[in-house]
Amino acid sequence: MFSVHLSRDAHEEQVTVITLEVATLDEAAVSKLDERLTEEIDGRLHETIHLDMKNVDYISSTAIGKIMAIYRRLKNGGGKLVLVNVNEFPADVFRITGLSKALDVHPCPTPSAK
Repeated sequence: MFSVHLSRDAHEEQVTVITLEVATLDEAAVSKLDERLTEEIDGRLHETIHLDMKNVDYISSTAIGKIMAIYRRLKNGGGKLVLVNVNEFPADVFRITGLSKALDVHPCPTPSAK
């Protein structure tokens, strides 16, 4: 459902990258991911977490709620959530709902930008 690896950003800070490996982030996927994802986040509340969404083409309101809960937990713990490689539909959802103002959302690069 997801993979986790550690890396360093441009400022040499440790970054945990969690790659979601599902195309549809709906209620069923969130219920399967919830406990394991929470366990991964709990030990890293003071860190920067990159949630790599390159495989996600659809996101439900339940998934958005879970992402916001993770965002709040990290923020309260001194950490940061960054959504990276966000595909067009989920990026539009974050933009239309206004959540892109609160969340750090980085869309997938367009083919012409490569």
